[in-house]
Amino acid sequence: MLRLILFRLLESFFRHPLLYCAIPVIMAMIAAVYLFIVPPEYEASGKFYVVSNTLIASLTNRNESGSAWGAPPAQTTAKDLQELLQTRAFVTEVINRTPLKARLAQSERMAEETYDEFDKAISVQYLGDNLVEVSASHKNRQLSRLLVDSVMTTYIDWKKTSERKENEAALVMLEELLRDYEQERSKAESDLNTFVTTHREPVVGNRDPKEQNELDSLKRALTNVEERIEEVKKNLVDTKLNLTRAASIVDQTYNRIDDPVDPPPARISLRNVAKIGGLFVAVGIMLSVIGIVLGALLDQSLRFPIDVQQQLGLPVLAMLPSVDSREWSALLDPKQAAREAKERSSHDQIQAPSSPSAPNDMPTS
Repeated sequence: MLRLILFRLLESFFRHPLLYCAIPVIMAMIAAVYLFIVPPEYEASGKFYVVSNTLIASLTNRNESGSAWGAPPAQTTAKDLQELLQTRAFVTEVINRTPLKARLAQSERMAEETYDEFDKAISVQYLGDNLVEVSASHKNRQLSRLLVDSVMTTYIDWKKTSERKENEAALVMLEELLRDYEQERSKAESDLNTFVTTHREPVVGNRDPKEQNELDSLKRALTNVEERIEEVKKNLVDTKLNLTRAASIVDQTYNRIDDPVDPPPARISLRNVAKIGGLFVAVGIMLSVIGIVLGALLDQSLRFPIDVQQQLGLPVLAMLPSVDSREWSALLDPKQAAREAKERSSHDQIQAPSSPSAPNDMPTS
C-alpha cells in the first residue's frame, strides 16, 4: 500500500512538474513584492512602576494601587487598564490627545475605523510584580509614540479624577451624616433635659428604679450619638486630607520611569526578510504538496501494474510499453508513416557524398 501511494504521488508530481516547482517561486516573488510595498510597523513602548505602599498613602491609610489579596500591583494595574481600553469614553479621551482626534469628527464610519485602528495598535502587559508596559505599533513613527504617551497620561489623570470624585462624594455623604447625627444629639439632649427637669432627683433616698432605668437609657442614647459624631468628624478629616493629597498619592503610586520615544527609522533587516520569505515559500511548498495529493486522489485511472492488483484484484498478463508521439502516429496511420520514412530516406541520399567513378579504359602501350 505504501508503495502504491508513493508511485501515485510521484506520478502526480511528474505530470505537471513545472507547475508544482513554480508555485514556491511565485510565492517567493510575492514575498519580495510584499516587503517592497507594505510599509513597516513602528513600535513604541513606555513603562511605569507601580508602588503598592507610598508614604502619603500609609499616612492616610490608602492603598492606591488597589491590589487584591496576593495579586501583584502591576497585574492589577494592567488588568484595570485593559478593561478601561475596552470602553469608548476612555479610548475617546486617549485619541483626543493625538492627531487622530480630527478623524473622529469626520464621519461615523471614519470614527469606527479609528477606534478599530487604535484597538489593534495598543497592547498592555505587566512585567514582574511592579512594572507595567504600554506598547503601540503603527505605520507612523510619531503617532506610535503619541499613542503610548496618551494612554499613560490619560490613565494617570483618570486615576486622579476618580480619586477626587470618590473623595468628594464621600465628603458630601459624611457632611450629611454629621448633620443628621447632630440633630439626633440635639433631640437626645432635649429628651434628657426634659426628663431631668420633670423627674427631679429626690432629696432623700434614691430614684425609683423605673425612672433610673429610663434616665440611664437616655444617657446611653446621648453617648452613642456623640461617639458616632466623633467618628464621622474623624472620617471627615481623613477624607479632606485624601482630597488634598489624592493627586500626590497617584503620582507617587504610578512612576513613569520609561517615557516613550520615537522609534528608529525603518531599516531592511535580513532576519525579517528571511522570516517573511521563508513563510511565503513554506506556504508555496504546502500548496504544491496539496496539489500533488489532490491530483493523486482525484486520478482514478490505472497507471501501474500495482493499481490493477490493488483495485481490481486481478493478475497483470501484459503491459503496453510507453511510446512517443511519432510512434503513436505510425501505429494509427501506417501509410503516413511509410511516406515519412520514404521522404527521410530520399533526404539522406541527397545529402550523402557521391563516390568517385572508376575509369572505363586502361591505357595501352
